[in-house]
Amino acid sequence: MNNKGFTSIFLLLVLVIVFLGVALYYFGGGTNITTIGSFGPAGKISASPKPCIISPGSGNCTSYISWSTSRVRNACVYIRETGQLFGCGLSGLRQKADFIGESGFNFELRTNRAANFFSSKIVSVTLSTVLVKGQRF
Repeated sequence: MNNKGFTSIFLLLVLVIVFLGVALYYFGGGTNITTIGSFGPAGKISASPKPCIISPGSGNCTSYISWSTSRVRNACVYIRETGQLFGCGLSGLRQKADFIGESGFNFELRTNRAANFFSSKIVSVTLSTVLVKGQRF
């Protein structure tokens, strides 16, 4: 085979890989995913301390929420129980949550993406969740 043949095969292989990556990103299912293969969105959220300690005479304690993402265009953290927006950004470091009670809150790291490759409908995808509870001593 000559150079043109190898170049054509190489370009075809690259196109197939790109197509599969786009298909995995847009058609990847699930509402609570950490990653879709090595092509889709990924993220991690954590809290410290977990649990946080509720001081005597107080109803709440403080925890700090951190998150990071990859292969996303936007990301926000929501409080599942209230639907309230906690913060947005591709990453967040030690964002103060000073309202944690004994029942706690689930912090959800979400990104938005198209429902599928051919749709303009936007869906929210949960990348990661952390539950933070307060503990009395």
